[in-house]
Amino acid sequence: MNRLEIITQLIGFIGAGFAVASFQSRKHGTIMILKTISEAVFSVQLILLGAFTGVAMNCIGSIRNLVFAGRVSKGKSTKPFIVVFSVITVILGMLTWSGPVSALAITAKLITTCAYGMKNATLVRRFTIPSCLCWVVYNVLIRSFAGILTETFSLISIGVAEIRRCIGRHETEKKLKPSGRQICD
Repeated sequence: MNRLEIITQLIGFIGAGFAVASFQSRKHGTIMILKTISEAVFSVQLILLGAFTGVAMNCIGSIRNLVFAGRVSKGKSTKPFIVVFSVITVILGMLTWSGPVSALAITAKLITTCAYGMKNATLVRRFTIPSCLCWVVYNVLIRSFAGILTETFSLISIGVAEIRRCIGRHETEKKLKPSGRQICD
């Protein structure tokens, strides 16, 4: 690996840190801000890798995240913006199309556009799982080692957050009803 390739991968690892941290938050706004930083950093890495559909998708994602965070914090609907950002995603995806690999990035961004429009942090995490899987394959194909690890760590982070939520909920239920039932939805 030459110096530029190493720097390119290191940039991705900075983005990775923000992505993994985002899923440990319980607040929608915090998740969106951390994901915005992550996507902006990954945009730089993807430019250096020549993966322009990924760049476009992350730029859209950064703007979308901020818009959604603002709408959710004010108790306003994100539905009209889900449609707007989905249309922009498809248009920019077509303009930067570089073959079937682009479909993975476009699909991932469409999924998170729907997920991040939700107020419930648990649903945001759960609906992000298929997006992470698309990004894993995309990152393998474009050779973004930091991207591969980010999506893997994001999947693990989502799992840890869900386990913590379930354990906390079980403990609360146990105090309220000592029936021994262990249910977490």
